[in-house]
Amino acid sequence: MGKQTREWPALIGAAIVIVLLVGSVGFAGTATATKNAPIYLQQNPPATMSPLRVAAAGTVLKVVGQEGEWFQVQFQDPQSGLRTGWVRSEFVTVTRPELEPMDLSIKQPPPPSAAPRPTEPAQAPATAVAPQAPPPQQAQAQEDDGGGFVIGVGGGYGWTNWTETPLPCYSYYYCPPQASVKSSNAGFASNFRIGAAINKRFLILFHSTNIFFNTENEGTVAEGMAGGDLQIHFGRKGRSFYVFGGAGYHNVMHFSLDDPYSGGNSFGFGVRGGAGYEIVKYLTIEGHVQHGFNDAENNPTSFAVTINFLKR
Repeated sequence: MGKQTREWPALIGAAIVIVLLVGSVGFAGTATATKNAPIYLQQNPPATMSPLRVAAAGTVLKVVGQEGEWFQVQFQDPQSGLRTGWVRSEFVTVTRPELEPMDLSIKQPPPPSAAPRPTEPAQAPATAVAPQAPPPQQAQAQEDDGGGFVIGVGGGYGWTNWTETPLPCYSYYYCPPQASVKSSNAGFASNFRIGAAINKRFLILFHSTNIFFNTENEGTVAEGMAGGDLQIHFGRKGRSFYVFGGAGYHNVMHFSLDDPYSGGNSFGFGVRGGAGYEIVKYLTIEGHVQHGFNDAENNPTSFAVTINFLKR
């Protein structure tokens, strides 16, 4: 009786061990996280315990055991290396190799062939070629051809060499023959043009340029020219060098605000040419020279530098 009493504690201990072994089922398998899955140091962790790591959805973990709704998994910690923890079953999908389906069909022997076929040399499996990503489509900037309406205005400073008649005239349109003097004067220069651009390089324009200055004998004088220009640009639109040249109607207008009949006009054919630079879009600086063939005495030559607004 005493011997049986001593054996009871041993039997109870063995039963506890068996229960623990049965409760913690060990098996090989993998667990794939279906959503972000926290991994704890123990199952049923207290609310204050922080997880060892949180496995992102799609992470594959190695399953080494199970207790109820908790799976014991191994994972590779990027800082601590291989670690073991517990994750709840609601966060993972477990795959067990022993539960994978097997092909249990009865194999049928192949039918006998009428004549043996020559053995063909085995062909090496074709190497799979990874599909190449299509080259990135480069945005092709559709460059403006530059054609269209053109308008420009500007102002600056000019100088002219002209023939001055020292005595007053008695008609606005006619001045009798009299002694004349060559004079040089400077003053405000204006510049106006309007036309069309054939493309980003060639422009056909109507222009009007004038230099206004005051004289001692004839009051205010305007020397100017109106006509056609061909303007040629070199470089991209908004930052280009250009040259121009043209011909037209030239005049020297002698007039006074106090006495409109104090001077006379001279008219004739004129030519001009120059060059400029488009500093930024719509803003240019240019210089030009023009010469008028008005009459035997008055053939003025002028030079001007202007800053212009040019929309093209």
